[in-house]
Amino acid sequence: MDKYFSGLVPGPYKNQFVKEEKKRLKFKNSLMLLSIWK
Repeated sequence: MDKYFSGLVPGPYKNQFVKEEKKRLKFKNSLMLLSIWK
């Protein structure tokens, strides 16, 4: 996936995208944890 995106997206945009993606993953993980703990 990373190679695919680095081919498509110029540097700064890619970094931004990766940051957003990581945030989303963290958010998803915390949601999953919350639903487990409920």
